[in-house]
Amino acid sequence: MVNEFLAKYPQYQIAENWHLRKRYNALRKSSDWQAFRRENLMKEFQSSLTIFDLDD
Repeated sequence: MVNEFLAKYPQYQIAENWHLRKRYNALRKSSDWQAFRRENLMKEFQSSLTIFDLDD
């Protein structure tokens, strides 16, 4: 989700912070990130769910 945010808001790209954790810490309190997270967090959780088909 952080990479999607950085693609949408390139002004938050920080050349020195190529580690995902460092990027997140640099932008986690910004209002743009908070709004993006509110809009996309449910989609992120849904995409991480795994459904097993046990009928086979």
